[in-house]
Amino acid sequence: MDTTAEQRNLPNVLEQNEHDEIKINLTSDEENLFEILENAAIQYETGQLTIDESLFRTTENGSGNESDRNSSTSLRDDDDDDDGISSSMCKPKYIEIRIAGGWVRDKLLNQDSQDVDVTLDCMTGHRFAAIVQAYLRSNHPPTTSRISSISSTDDNGNLAEKKSNSISNSKIKQKKKTKKSESHKIAVISANPSQSKHLETATMRVLGVDIDFVNLRAEEVYDPNSRIPTHRTRQFGTPLEDALRRDFTVNSMFFNIRTRMVEDFTGRGWSDLIQNQLLVTPIDPSVTFRDDPLRVLRALRFGVRYNLTLHQDVKLAAMGKHVHDSLHVKVSRERVGKELEAMISGKNARPMMALRWMTDLKLAGCVFIFPNETIMKGNKHTIEGNLMGFQYQHLTNDDERAKVRELGWIESARALLFLPTVLDALESVMSTLPDEIPPPGITILDRRMIYLLVFLLPFRHLSYTDKKDKIIKVLTYMIRDGIKFKNKDLNTFDTVMTHIDQMRAMLRNIDINQKLLIPNDNHSPFKHVFHNVSTSSPTRLQVGMLLRNLKETWITCLLVAAVSELCSHSSKDIIDLNVKAEIDSIPIRVTHFIHIVRDEYKLDNCWKIRPLLDGRDVIKSLGLPKGPVVGTYLAEQTKWMLVNPTGTKEECESHLQTKKRELEGQTKEQNENNIVVSNGSTKADSDEVLQNSHDCLFATKTGKHCSKKFHVENLKNPRS
Repeated sequence: MDTTAEQRNLPNVLEQNEHDEIKINLTSDEENLFEILENAAIQYETGQLTIDESLFRTTENGSGNESDRNSSTSLRDDDDDDDGISSSMCKPKYIEIRIAGGWVRDKLLNQDSQDVDVTLDCMTGHRFAAIVQAYLRSNHPPTTSRISSISSTDDNGNLAEKKSNSISNSKIKQKKKTKKSESHKIAVISANPSQSKHLETATMRVLGVDIDFVNLRAEEVYDPNSRIPTHRTRQFGTPLEDALRRDFTVNSMFFNIRTRMVEDFTGRGWSDLIQNQLLVTPIDPSVTFRDDPLRVLRALRFGVRYNLTLHQDVKLAAMGKHVHDSLHVKVSRERVGKELEAMISGKNARPMMALRWMTDLKLAGCVFIFPNETIMKGNKHTIEGNLMGFQYQHLTNDDERAKVRELGWIESARALLFLPTVLDALESVMSTLPDEIPPPGITILDRRMIYLLVFLLPFRHLSYTDKKDKIIKVLTYMIRDGIKFKNKDLNTFDTVMTHIDQMRAMLRNIDINQKLLIPNDNHSPFKHVFHNVSTSSPTRLQVGMLLRNLKETWITCLLVAAVSELCSHSSKDIIDLNVKAEIDSIPIRVTHFIHIVRDEYKLDNCWKIRPLLDGRDVIKSLGLPKGPVVGTYLAEQTKWMLVNPTGTKEECESHLQTKKRELEGQTKEQNENNIVVSNGSTKADSDEVLQNSHDCLFATKTGKHCSKKFHVENLKNPRS
């Protein structure tokens, strides 16, 4: 074993003898699982177990045939025809069962894996899954598990309608029902070469593990100007052919269940993974990426997850325009989003490195796509706003727009460089909290979304007009349509980006030239942090109103705003001492703002505080009719409660009554100034007009709704 392997603690998992045979030490659960697969094959080979073969005759004879494979790995009664089509389907005497790809890689790296992909050399995955299904139902009682399928087969292997028997955890807790037993149903996902899904896959849950079954892939035969295999393509390939068609050498190794040995048919999978720590494709990377363009994103994920260096040929191929175009056309946006999700939150994820590599390989625009003209008003380009100092709507052609977008992605990568600085500032505050983090009432950072928010900062001012004449943010399109993230993520993006400028302004207003008076609170977790720092605070009302808008995203917004500030100042003359001092002060301002919220004003989770008066209380106390004006006084109550955190219900009610009298007085004064008494009219007539005007506004006599606009304006700008 080489020194690198020893440093990575690999001898506990694999053994390599003098003949370079690699063995993997299996857990007891893995042994049980593989024993089931092997015994099912043996019983089928010896005739102890049968299935309805006619169900698979069409699929296995329709394109190539199951006897067309390497004769050294399987014995046949019939020989192959010249064109790869046998005259009749026959039963194999020996089934070679291999675990492929990710499971082998992870086991060699001393990592647990539930990614079990079974490959067959002489039959389709659906057919072998039916064999395993028959064996399990004959030899193993059902176990409890949750089942979910796309299209399933009944007891005879026939395809059934789409079903889902998943039971949510909440329903299980509420109704105290047991989970549905594991019935070993088979889900079948059809091949779709146009979307880079080249083989039919069957899935089934065995011993609590979801297993994919598929046959070995052969070298495809294509017609000119097409990437869809023709009928001349053999259905069943050899292990070498299959290994060469896989994405990377580290994922091309097999574990043979019949021999319990690792098989490395490319001759470099083990060395690339263990010795060289290199990510390289088994064949020309341009061919590999054209086969499935999503592999360029998988390269980023595997590279950062397993600390592998991208081979130079892989980098060059990943930057090719034809690969980028294929990624747009052939790969669904759901698959792109799923791959991105694995980069930012998956096992051993390093999102900052992944996003920087994405920029280096010119792939950011392929992932976070811009809306095209077909969804815009009049089928014309309607994107507008500032991007890197350019007004996007004034760019006259696609080349100019592409160049400015590329400047934006470069700025995105630069913004990520500042994120560790503000993360360290946050960590300096969080380190003072008790061990049980996060304690109740403490808002924490959205570590999953923070990297994407910072990465997409340069594009936050862009918007477009859609066919319904609605103005849509480009970032909304990127998240909703480009990567198909959930509505919760979309709401986070919208909330944070909408309030970044307000948060930046608040950070700037913190005066570091005045001494901060620390409350004498021995229970404060922050009391040891700020003694040597000076500052002054924004008002409690300002901070509270911002937090009520941001809610759980306020910490995330604070850090994104700080990164935005750092980007802005770092673009200036860094030699200027004032600029340098301002840059150095930003992390300090971050920690101060957190202190202001949590320790001085105690506003964390202020959006959850219940109002002292609900809508019915306000109506009753102020004598208001139902209508929009009630919301106006509820908003006034919110402001009062932020300014008076210890105020009582009676005090709040008194404040609202005073505010109502002030507004009524202002209304009467306005109406008196606006009424002109005509010749012949009496004062009583004018008083009646005044009263009617007053009644119309406040509906105290007529019962009609009040004018909310008037109330809002007067609450915002009360007259002295």
